[in-house]
Formats: sequence, C-alpha cells, structure tokens
Amino acid sequence: MKKMAYSQINELISKGYSCLDSHDSKAACDNWLIAWSETLKLMDSEGIAGIEELEENYEWEQFPTNWVQDFETELHNAGLDDLEYFRKRIQYCEELLKVYPEEKADALIIENTRRAIAESYYELGDTGNCDRLFEKWMQNDPKWGWGWIGWSACYWRDRNNKNIEKGQSILERGLAIEEVRDREDLLDYAGELYTETKQDEKAAKVDAEFKALMRRQVMSSKRAAGNQPVHVVKIGRNEPCPCGSGKKYKKCCGR
Repeated sequence: MKKMAYSQINELISKGYSCLDSHDSKAACDNWLIAWSETLKLMDSEGIAGIEELEENYEWEQFPTNWVQDFETELHNAGLDDLEYFRKRIQYCEELLKVYPEEKADALIIENTRRAIAESYYELGDTGNCDRLFEKWMQNDPKWGWGWIGWSACYWRDRNNKNIEKGQSILERGLAIEEVRDREDLLDYAGELYTETKQDEKAAKVDAEFKALMRRQVMSSKRAAGNQPVHVVKIGRNEPCPCGSGKKYKKCCGR
C-alpha cells in the first residue's frame, strides 16, 4: 500500500512537469494539488516529519525539496489567469509551513513561502491581510531584506493599480534598518523605482551606495582569498541561477 501511494505521487509530480513543457501552469498545478494532498497523507501515515525526510525515504524522479518550491511558483503563474489559484496558493503555502518547521527548514524556503502567502492576499485584493502579515513578519525580523522588497513590490509593481508612494515608503523603511540583509538588492530595487519615477537625485544616491557596497564586498573577498584577483559579477534577476538549479536567479538564490 505504501509503495502504491508513493508511486502515484511520483507519477503525478512528473506529469505536472510534463505540463510545464507545454507552458500549461494550470494543468501542472491541478496534478500537483492531488500529489500534494496524497503527500500529506503519506507523511502522516508514515510519521514523516518534513520534506527532507520524505526525500530521503523514497526514490523520486524530482527532488521534493525542489518540487515544493516549483509548485508555489506555478500556483502564482496560474493565478495570473485564474484568481482561484491564488487561494489555492495560500492554502498550500500554509500547509507547507506546517510540515517545514522553521527550526529545521532552510530559512530561504520559509521566507519565500511567507512572501507567497502575503503576495497572494494582495493579488486577491485583500491588502489588509497582506499588510498585516508583512508587518508582523518585519517586526519579528526587521533585517529581512527580501521581506521589504516583496512587500513593496506588491504596490509599486502592481499590474493594474500601482501605488508608487506606498511601495517607496516600504522600501525606504527597509533601507533605514541597520545591517539589513541583502542590502544590495534593496538598493537595486530602490534605484529601479527612483529611476522609473524620475527621482534622479535619490536614484544617484542609492546607485553610489550600491557601487560602494560592491567595492567593499570585492575587497573583503580579496582578503579572504589572500589578495588573489576576485571578479564579482552582478547577476540579472531573469538570468539562470549560478547554483545550477535551472531556475531564474530571482526565483532561486536571488530571492
């Protein structure tokens, strides 16, 4: 019985990836929603505590740790055409956080999953829940740079109803935090916003800080490498991630 349950899940996951070959996010998600429901049942029946343990216990065609992140991304893509998938995305992400206990999980996955929940509320027009969740998380971890970016992007990158002022205010709150993580990305986003809105003086200021920060990182890397030449390359958010995952940088290590 256990082998049948596992084989069905494995087949559904693979079928979902096949749907992505023809750019059908909704069909992929429909297969993966069933696979996810069965995965939760399997984990419960076998006493499996988390996704990493699930990955270790069976032979998978796709690594579950990668699949759960791809699933969140495709629920977003499907939601752009059908808002119901944003509701499914919220439920899925909430369930994922329950089987990905924070003390054991990769912090990046926890952060990305939280962002997905709040961003989905925004896409559904529920800005109250979006703001409430981001506010709570940023109070608990004000140095979470990509939290500030994700929250801001909801407003100033809205496809239909941009709120530049609010998006800018959120980014500037993040930049005001000492030792905020991924400060270079915050500066990059702020520079893009200032340039788009023709705030030339502010754009020049964050650009200067960005370049100074990059120089410091180069010098630090040189010292760590014994003053050997070090080349630092800025990776575009839409370029392939250098980790080799096959994903865009913004959807992988750059999130």
